[in-house]
Amino acid sequence: MLSQNWRRVIFLIFLVLFLVTAPALVLYTAGYRYNFKKNSMERVGAISVQARPASAEIYLDGQLQTGSRQNNTLRINNLLPGRYQLAIKEAGYHPWQKNLEVSSSANTFVNQAVLFLESAPVNLSAAPISQILKSPDGKNIAALTNNQLEIFNLTNEQSAKLAPAGNNWQLVSWSPESNYLLVKNTAGQFVLYQPATPAWQLPLKSILPLNWDRVAWAETNDYLLYAKAGDGFYQLNLLTKESQLLYRLPAQAGLPATAGKLGPDFFYRQKQLYYTELAADGWWLKKINLNAEQTTPEQILKLGSNSSLFFYPHPENNTIVLLDQNRNQLYLVDQSFSQNLLTANAKQFSWSADGQKLLYYNDWEVGQYNLATKNNELITRYGQVIAAAEFLPNLDYLCLLIDNSLKIIELDNRGERNVIELINADKISNLVIEPKGQNIFFTGQLGEKTGLFKVNIQK
Repeated sequence: MLSQNWRRVIFLIFLVLFLVTAPALVLYTAGYRYNFKKNSMERVGAISVQARPASAEIYLDGQLQTGSRQNNTLRINNLLPGRYQLAIKEAGYHPWQKNLEVSSSANTFVNQAVLFLESAPVNLSAAPISQILKSPDGKNIAALTNNQLEIFNLTNEQSAKLAPAGNNWQLVSWSPESNYLLVKNTAGQFVLYQPATPAWQLPLKSILPLNWDRVAWAETNDYLLYAKAGDGFYQLNLLTKESQLLYRLPAQAGLPATAGKLGPDFFYRQKQLYYTELAADGWWLKKINLNAEQTTPEQILKLGSNSSLFFYPHPENNTIVLLDQNRNQLYLVDQSFSQNLLTANAKQFSWSADGQKLLYYNDWEVGQYNLATKNNELITRYGQVIAAAEFLPNLDYLCLLIDNSLKIIELDNRGERNVIELINADKISNLVIEPKGQNIFFTGQLGEKTGLFKVNIQK
């Protein structure tokens, strides 16, 4: 039997152990760990990763993570604050890698770690193509070859010939519901084609025999067009084959010979006519309210000395892009033209699938503007000329055509953006992404093959 002194010694030992371990257990339960690098206790954080495809392997600092995934999300817990290398790999896919900062008591989310397929381009058509134009519904592209106007179905990858095409033909626009294609031929005449009926065509001069300068579709109507000939603006009805004069600009006496010149484009909505005109003090964006008794033009926006402004209304988000192609200047305005949301140096643009993000670019830079947050962000800058840029549908990635190379760039700017080179070709000149984002179509030359190509990036 132990003596009283030994019992006291054992009690003191257990008391000391309790006093030492109890705080450590409390701290451990509360999420604290000892950081040997900093010689201090720190509260841990976590990383939650959602990889695509779901079967991809996830590595943290080179160690394969084998934990269970809920809703295709792997949570890596008990990470001391600091920087970690996250890598995601899958056979047949381009790898994904990013250095991420983990903060104390915080969960770092990676919601769009997308891997893209390593696949060779498929040559769909060997005919050299000078221009392509995607339909609004994303199902077809119109293409001009050396001597043919064709329609390529992006779903079944079949083509249909519409008409022989001469030199200097131009694909102008698709109708809003993708039923008609407007083309400008060698003689400068506007002609309508109906891809569903290849033999059908309608020269717009058959409705009203004028030399049209510019033709634009009604925003949501496949049967109404608005056209400009000289100083007159007209409405053309495809159902009745009738025309209506909307407005004719009055002669302006006493101005210099250069004044009174109209810009190349116009926009008509709810009896509001917008156009550009060279006045005595330079180019102006002007508005005419055709509902008013006196239709006096109103000056809205002062433009540059060499303006070539085009109007691009968005069908859903109530904004209009004004693109000055002479000065590479972009304006984003509200539907009433009363508020200028963005002014940027840009030669072209595209919208995200939900219409909330505007992607714009010039020769050297790519930026995006978020309608919801009003945030304007420079995405990337290059030393080579940027030929095209477009969002990948429903993903935080964009596709970039630069120096005959097709790249995918991640928009998440934490750490380093993932940049994937899909194709490096002899020549790439056009870019189309189908609505599901599974395939990218482009024209150009790969080795001895030319024409239209497809590269599969997602299953």
